[in-house]
Amino acid sequence: MANLAWAIFYFIMTGFFMVLMIIGVNSAVKSLNNHQVRRFMVKWLLLILFFALAVGNAWLMCAQMGKFFSVIF
Repeated sequence: MANLAWAIFYFIMTGFFMVLMIIGVNSAVKSLNNHQVRRFMVKWLLLILFFALAVGNAWLMCAQMGKFFSVIF
């Protein structure tokens, strides 16, 4: 059951990082429209970081779900 709890936690964290990615895209586009290239580049790097964290959490969620189902079946 601990595997299922970890999978739910990673699912929530993946959603959290995806929301941060959407906010980051919105903010980066606004700064690019204002011709602030440096701020756009920094926000784009943060966006890449949030994407990597979301992918990592999704991978961990799948691994925990696999362990959970292998215990059941």
